[in-house]
Amino acid sequence: MNETIHSILEAEEKAERIINDASEKGKAVMLRGEEDAERLKEQAVGEFNAERKEAIAAAEKKAERIYAELLAEGESEARALIDSCRDKTEKTADDIVGRIFGK
Repeated sequence: MNETIHSILEAEEKAERIINDASEKGKAVMLRGEEDAERLKEQAVGEFNAERKEAIAAAEKKAERIYAELLAEGESEARALIDSCRDKTEKTADDIVGRIFGK
């Protein structure tokens, strides 16, 4: 009977060691999972920030291109207006001089 009791006690100790080992392994797996999740989160945030910076840079480049195009168009229209007025200004000045001096 002592042998049976001893056998039962050994089995209980072994079961307790197995449970403790499993608990420790479970904690380690959970900790690794949390660390992996945090690392993935940081990686995703980093990738998002990089993509955001790229999108902002592309938008700024596009805005600068459009601004340059509009500026060039405005300058061209201004030159055309100046040129068209130049001919009219000279003719008007000649008309005024003619009226004043009777030519």
